[in-house]
Amino acid sequence: MLTLIIFLRLLFNPIEWSERPLTIQDFKGNYSEYTASACTELSLVRNFKNGKFTYEVKAFFHQDKSYFSKNTYNLLYILQHEQLHFDITEYYARVLREKIEPYQNSSDHEDYNQVVKIYNNFVYQWNVAQDRYDDETDHGINIIAQKKWREYIDAKGVCH
Repeated sequence: MLTLIIFLRLLFNPIEWSERPLTIQDFKGNYSEYTASACTELSLVRNFKNGKFTYEVKAFFHQDKSYFSKNTYNLLYILQHEQLHFDITEYYARVLREKIEPYQNSSDHEDYNQVVKIYNNFVYQWNVAQDRYDDETDHGINIIAQKKWREYIDAKGVCH
């Protein structure tokens, strides 16, 4: 399974969240219905070594599934909106890391089942937050709501 995940990561060339902000060049997917779209992932990888489970949680941006319309006006503003989608994903990754920390280095399969339940719950919450962000900001059109979301995520320590 881990080999498949590594292969898929290499194939799709995702960007792991870091302090480096996204650029328009990072959006390599084919244009679809919106002006821009950032495809992000809240990833959980389970490792098993020496009879113990460990977990890695990461936030990824998928370049080949993310796009930016070439006819977009106000590029910087829209890029900031899409960056915040990625930052929201990183925020959820950080909270998820904290929640599963007690289960690191466990040999109990029931603990693994609990981690899966926690992860599934977080994926649901993360998706709700992403939808709420787009709804409240009207996909970035509402400047006041956009600013509030940026301040909220910055206050959580996920800053650009």
